[in-house]
Amino acid sequence: MEPHLASAVEEARAIATPLAARLLWSGAAEKISLAQEKSLRVALCGTFTTQALEPYVGTELLRQEIFSVVQHSPYNQIHAELLSNASTLRRDPAPEVVVILWRMEDLLGQAMGLLGKDAQAAR
Repeated sequence: MEPHLASAVEEARAIATPLAARLLWSGAAEKISLAQEKSLRVALCGTFTTQALEPYVGTELLRQEIFSVVQHSPYNQIHAELLSNASTLRRDPAPEVVVILWRMEDLLGQAMGLLGKDAQAAR
């Protein structure tokens, strides 16, 4: 492993705060993508904007000595991204890992709306 990448791994392992993770990733992401030809390609696809999660996902993977490049699908386009041949998930190079992220309201919206009124109906 290249020395600057080894030091990035050690820094990631020492991260104690979300701010520190964001600062580390802002400097490490580009170095990793340039230095590692075989970085793990991760796509985040959610019912919300996923860009804010990138530093935390990237830093956690770095802590595990997994060098990654994170890409994002458009906001609230899960079904379109999964079904379309023209989606960002099918670009070259395609992601090796796709993380699907739903808000609880999107999965259980009707039940959550009933929860305060009729718990039995919500179940």
